[in-house]
Amino acid sequence: MTQQSRTVAVGIGLLLFCFCADLYCSAAEEGPSAKINFLNNGSFELGLLNDWASPYFDKTPMAVTDDTTATHGKRSLILTAPQLGWAAQWRMTYRPVTVLPGKTYTFAADFKAEGKGMAVNGKAINEEWQRIAFQYKPATNYLEVVLDFRGRGAIRMDSAMLVEGTDASVFVPADPVEMGIYCEPPGNIFKEKENVVIKVSAVSYEADTVVKPQISLVDCYNEKRWEKSVVFKLKAGIVQEKAVKISLNRFGSFRAEL
Repeated sequence: MTQQSRTVAVGIGLLLFCFCADLYCSAAEEGPSAKINFLNNGSFELGLLNDWASPYFDKTPMAVTDDTTATHGKRSLILTAPQLGWAAQWRMTYRPVTVLPGKTYTFAADFKAEGKGMAVNGKAINEEWQRIAFQYKPATNYLEVVLDFRGRGAIRMDSAMLVEGTDASVFVPADPVEMGIYCEPPGNIFKEKENVVIKVSAVSYEADTVVKPQISLVDCYNEKRWEKSVVFKLKAGIVQEKAVKISLNRFGSFRAEL
């Protein structure tokens, strides 16, 4: 079993952040992947992790997960358009993925409209689940999946994949065991005595297993300043989540790695 490094930008004390820009920079340092699916948590079983830069309207998140309906596992992502009186437009972006320039890559996901005039990247979304795909041929070794949504109401998304080639018709998780970390709220500047908590979640898609990921905090010089191991005793198909309290007696900006 292999696991990709997961990172999320955080900081401690008066300068604790959760910035997508920092997340992107640290996560994009990985080499080209041999995986079938390049997207971590493509079925959103772990909730909405910091892999996605997700939209907000005022202070309300427009993207959340729930277990009302899904095409893989128990959860799907629901994106709700703000009530503006006209068709809203919003965007979600996945962190840059390391790829091979000149190769063809395909993004595909299951979409379902719960409103009127719903579309993603110009393609109409029906009221029943349908698989919609887009192809890319990047000129550089980084590929960024950008989804532009439009409509009134809500859109559901599930079973997201990014693959090398043209066939993304059948969803496959990125790993038999997927893990992720999340720090909320995004962009928060934590006060000196405020509790700093990182959520760690894990799921096994195939069998019961035990995993022991290590969380570490790394500063801007790539020096490890804090670490802690977390044990998950996973039952197949059951998501587990643990809250890890950060204990670091220093100020500055850091990123968390899993």
